[in-house]
Amino acid sequence: MFRAVSVLLVVVVAMASCTPEGGPDEPGAADVAASDWDDDVREEFQQTCLSTSGGAEGYCGCALAGLEQTFTQAEFEALDGLMVLTDSVPEEFEAVVDACVAEHLAELMGEDLAELGQGRWGMQARVEFMNACLQTSGGLAEYCECTLGGMEEVYSQSEFTSISQAIQRGEDVPEQYDAIVQDCLAEHVG
Repeated sequence: MFRAVSVLLVVVVAMASCTPEGGPDEPGAADVAASDWDDDVREEFQQTCLSTSGGAEGYCGCALAGLEQTFTQAEFEALDGLMVLTDSVPEEFEAVVDACVAEHLAELMGEDLAELGQGRWGMQARVEFMNACLQTSGGLAEYCECTLGGMEEVYSQSEFTSISQAIQRGEDVPEQYDAIVQDCLAEHVG
């Protein structure tokens, strides 16, 4: 069940806040009093999320709290089923989950977010790259850091943006771009 959890990192839209009630010192402490979600559904979501995010408790708590606040259990289960059928993330999930990815990026990356600001591209571009990469790779932080470093070495921020847009339009992936991705995959994934 819960295909949602395994693709929760594949989102790119922002949401204003996702800090669960209880404050930042208690990540994942969701206000579930108004929720109609069963405890076993919450537990299964949390366990699946923890296993797919490398144990990112704050992120998983945030995602669970945001989803519970946004959807009834029946709505969540229907969207989860839709994700299995279409192999894509419904827009309804995107805003909730992306806010949590942005809020918990350092936890998902396993490093100090301040280090992300040190590079050829601007901080915002680096964060956006890491967000997108973590989401599409299922949270493979080392792979994403490797790819970011390689792209920054070869492409200016505007060159990378142009290439990414061209790829999204269906144009061929440049050899150098592909080489960076393949090298990082070989080094960090398999």
